[in-house]
Amino acid sequence: MEESSKAFLANPIIAILPLFVMVLLLGFAALFVAGTIYIQTMGDVNYEIFESTVSNLIGEGNFNRTQLVIAAGANFADEVYGSNITDTFNINVTNFNSTRAIKALHAYNFFMFLWVGNLWIMFAFFVMAMVIVTWYYSATGVEIDEYERGNSSGRLKGTAPGTFCRAICVAIRYHFGTIIFGALLIAIIQFIRAVVLYLEKEFLDKWKDNATVKIALCCLNCLLACIERIIRAVSKGAFVITCITNDSFCPAAQESLGIMISNIVQVGSLQALSTTACLVLKVFIVATNMLIAFGLINVAELTDDREVESGLFPLFFIAVLSFAVAALFVNVFESCVDTIMMCYFIDEKRFDGRFMPPNLAKIVGQFQHIEKARKLYKQQLKSASLD
Repeated sequence: MEESSKAFLANPIIAILPLFVMVLLLGFAALFVAGTIYIQTMGDVNYEIFESTVSNLIGEGNFNRTQLVIAAGANFADEVYGSNITDTFNINVTNFNSTRAIKALHAYNFFMFLWVGNLWIMFAFFVMAMVIVTWYYSATGVEIDEYERGNSSGRLKGTAPGTFCRAICVAIRYHFGTIIFGALLIAIIQFIRAVVLYLEKEFLDKWKDNATVKIALCCLNCLLACIERIIRAVSKGAFVITCITNDSFCPAAQESLGIMISNIVQVGSLQALSTTACLVLKVFIVATNMLIAFGLINVAELTDDREVESGLFPLFFIAVLSFAVAALFVNVFESCVDTIMMCYFIDEKRFDGRFMPPNLAKIVGQFQHIEKARKLYKQQLKSASLD
């Protein structure tokens, strides 16, 4: 995590990527909503009498005609009925029939929303990974050690000016297909999860109180969620490997999965530490902003000498906004941690740890000691069982 902090501080410009992605996602979400409305209004228009429609929905005699007109508004009643609000309702009700083709268009529109949304998210991660990879492999451990000793032959890790822009160009020119394919896999599993929820709501609602159905759906949703997380983690690892070796997605994903399985103890430990640290950082940012806001609310000069009756609403709004902003930027740091971790594994596998920073090498030595002790313990148990 120390090396991730150094990488982030050496390339602070990557912090603008989440803002860029957020703007794109908001714009595409607006396009998705507009497309959904347009598709829904493509159905056949049906005109029905209001009174008969209400009667069919809630039963004859179960509604009060006078109260309905009063609730609709005086102007509405005057224009439609004049002074007699007990006349028979002759208002037409319009609805749209949803055919199979329209439902298929809705499904296609939703799938494309998932795909394009994940595409922008993965594109931002790929660019960040390219920048961090360039930083990690910019100097060997020997060169860093020589620099710390004061020798002129040494140097620290760093990136040249314009690395961020070059990373964007390289991602678009050479690796955009890899990003598209990785986003497609995530979108497919997310779409399957959405289809399961739709089927559960539309066709299994009458068995919602059945314990067996509840357990089966819960297990299915849990399984799909785990598969999505695995695919996302493997895809991110594949992107980092692609940045290092220029491999295509499938070989890189295969190598990424193999690395994660063979180093499951180190991956699990580092992920747990990074997740905990990022959560603590988010909570710290939110709590700090809440304390500052609470202090400012009680400053008389800022409220025109008027006492604030309740600061719960502004504090709640500030907490939500602070958490959103904190999550936006802390996720950048988390991406740096994931990239540095995969860089280390590739460095150890292909370059014998040549580019590993001295501080990281010390931590890795501790992990390797624990891993060797675990393997030795397993061998002793196995030999004891054979005896």
